[in-house]
Amino acid sequence: MNKSRELGKITSTMLGIEDHGILSFNLCFDFGGSMQCFGGYCLDSYDKEKKERVGHAFGTTVIRQILETVGVDKWEKLVGKEMWVIRNDKPAGWSTMIVGIEPPAYRKTARKRFMIKELAKEFFPEEDKKW
Repeated sequence: MNKSRELGKITSTMLGIEDHGILSFNLCFDFGGSMQCFGGYCLDSYDKEKKERVGHAFGTTVIRQILETVGVDKWEKLVGKEMWVIRNDKPAGWSTMIVGIEPPAYRKTARKRFMIKELAKEFFPEEDKKW
């Protein structure tokens, strides 16, 4: 699928437990008059034996790769950073899903691009068709 990019500034973030009880994140971007958030992905899983939600490597890696892509060492430093937001071209319009982020060329970062579905395929290959 083709991808498009738009430069936006992170105006707010969320890293925590949603009202559904899952650990998740959001990065909210301002595009100079419009806003859209990236996230809502589950960063933990339910352990049937323990009967509770537990962390897993995918969630930790998501957080680490976001920090490395933006070029910060703490989640609190994400706000105010400009990033290229990567979207699928279809469906077109404001509801087009954000699938990744990339730093502008002037920012030297450890990671040049973060694509959530590519990472998910590494951790959950058995669910590849869902991604």
